[in-house]
Amino acid sequence: MTSVRLRAVGDVLLWIRNDKKPFALIQDELRQKDLLFGNLETVLSESGTESRKRWVNTTPPEAGEYLKDAGFDILSVANNHTLDRGREGFEKTLEGLETRGIAYIGGARGDDPPGGLVVERNGIRLGFLGYTSGRFRSPPGVTVAKLKKKAIINDIRALKDRCDHIVVSLHWGIENTYYPSPGQVRLARALIDAGAALVLGHHSHTIQGLERYNNGLIAYSLGNFQFDTEIFKEEINSTMILSVDFDRHGIRDYAVTPCVINGDFQPEVAEGRTREKVQHWIGKCSDRVQNGEVSRKWWFEQIGEDYLTYNLESYRHENGHEITVYTTNRSIYPNDLPTNHLTGVDGMDVYYFENLRKYTRGTILPVMPYRMPAVARKEIGKFDLVHIHDHRTMLTVIASHYARKYGVPYVLQAHGALPQDTGSTRMKRLFDRFWSKKVILGAAGVIALNETEAERYRDLGVAEGKITIVPNGIDLAEYPDLPDRGRFRAAWGIDDATKVVLYLGRLDPTKGIDLLIRSFALVAREEGDAVLMLVGGDMGHNDEFRQRVRSLGLDDRVVFTGFVSKEDKMAAYTDADVFVTPRFTGFPVTFLEACLCGTPIVTTGKGDLLGWIDNTVGFNTRCTPEALADSIGRLLADDALRAGFGEKAKELVRTRYNWQTIVHDIETFYAQVAGSTEGSTQAELSRGAIPKAPDTF
Repeated sequence: MTSVRLRAVGDVLLWIRNDKKPFALIQDELRQKDLLFGNLETVLSESGTESRKRWVNTTPPEAGEYLKDAGFDILSVANNHTLDRGREGFEKTLEGLETRGIAYIGGARGDDPPGGLVVERNGIRLGFLGYTSGRFRSPPGVTVAKLKKKAIINDIRALKDRCDHIVVSLHWGIENTYYPSPGQVRLARALIDAGAALVLGHHSHTIQGLERYNNGLIAYSLGNFQFDTEIFKEEINSTMILSVDFDRHGIRDYAVTPCVINGDFQPEVAEGRTREKVQHWIGKCSDRVQNGEVSRKWWFEQIGEDYLTYNLESYRHENGHEITVYTTNRSIYPNDLPTNHLTGVDGMDVYYFENLRKYTRGTILPVMPYRMPAVARKEIGKFDLVHIHDHRTMLTVIASHYARKYGVPYVLQAHGALPQDTGSTRMKRLFDRFWSKKVILGAAGVIALNETEAERYRDLGVAEGKITIVPNGIDLAEYPDLPDRGRFRAAWGIDDATKVVLYLGRLDPTKGIDLLIRSFALVAREEGDAVLMLVGGDMGHNDEFRQRVRSLGLDDRVVFTGFVSKEDKMAAYTDADVFVTPRFTGFPVTFLEACLCGTPIVTTGKGDLLGWIDNTVGFNTRCTPEALADSIGRLLADDALRAGFGEKAKELVRTRYNWQTIVHDIETFYAQVAGSTEGSTQAELSRGAIPKAPDTF
């Protein structure tokens, strides 16, 4: 089938260091395309009136040759630096692109809106539109397209008849934040609903999530691509190339190539451990956005366990409790939030505390909410109970200190963060040496996510009577109508008699994908009509997985679908005969979604332990190809066993793993911790403070 491959990258600065050509290390990779798009974050001019601003991005005009050599076909000039040299610099930038045969969007000569660009490749016409947020006024004689929802939707409608698919570029969001804001999520989805096929975001300098929404794709931020690495910390020097394949019907597939920017400002394909870190981050961001978490919570610079915190406190608020939340405004970079005084969020009182990092760059000073001790000294003694989320923050240290001082019981919930062997292990060990043990052992009660975390609490010296296990849950209101059986199968040409083994999630080696493929090879010998559906985006390892599939002779038995929408995800669960996740940590929501659809689960003991699965809704087996294949095969061969597990799974998620039940469990534990009877729980818990910081080691 005829297709066109668009490759897209983020911010391009064209600053040079040590005379190194900016794209020399990645040029061959970039040329594997039909079209190459990027955001030109500079002015190709050293003349013109310089803007009075902190950062002015200007580049010698001859640097435009680097863009041509790299193979760029289209660049957005709609951004906050395009007028850094006024009208003269802007016009020279356009001239520099035109002379090199590079098209541009988001800006134009004259006073009329720039309009859209249509490019045809392989008989497929792609339309491009570009916009930027920010407060600015275009000089007379030139125009830069501003990001305004109604105008963009009108432009999409006007461009529809001229092309097959529309790509919208948005320079938006808040710099140095790691997730899109709820407003960005709503806008991007509205543009897809209006007719866009692909939304490409940039400006935040960070990689943010990808979302497959309806029939479109949203990349909330592609990050920096060729940029000054000395300005930013290490995480922001991770980047990516997004490849999107279009056919006449829409987006056929897409993939991510993890990259990193070196000390000479050159992007290069990431390898080894660096590649794994970038893949993990892209996957984590994408999972949160795809699952709808970001749009349902307070938006902080870093989102850790806020999803649970938001849902927990929302339900407690609905149950009549008065909630006060302590959190911070920044870890390294500020958020635009009211600081150091009470503000209302969804009916709850919230303090966003500013901290000492306001006065320095980077991480020289600790995350110290300097105003919080004064507030905590006055207020914590008035609360009936304090619920602390996470244990490695100064916010936590302050809250736990005053809770102990005033005799207010507190509950600690680590959210899987107890181990020291992930992330910044040295800083974790240092923090634990001075503060964590006192925080943990001073708690009146602790909440574990599963039995594995409960055992970790015991190893740290927490008494058995202080530990309770409260799992994750799902909001049943988000799943009002499950799809009819057969929809997902029909979309992929699979008949009803074929047995479907489903994996849904990030296609990452840490999830045991290779183990699953090898196990399925054994299953396929016995089940001649079975197929394996791998549902999830390419995090950079699909070539390895496809090679494994080919080596086992399974090309016609294994399907890689790429990311799917939420609706298609639920249809996949419904149509699957078995849901398999070989390895996991924590408490995956995918398990609960599979249960809701009545699909039995198979997993292994390699990772955390969820005791409710084995012989109730599926099997928890050994982490070997033979053992995994045996459990899958048992379910595929026994319709009655499969149906029985499926009914138990549906009942379990409706009665045990829903948010109402989870909140009830926590409230019951509160009552136990506070020494109250269940009947007085609401009165005893009429006020509570929940210290929560997005800034953890």
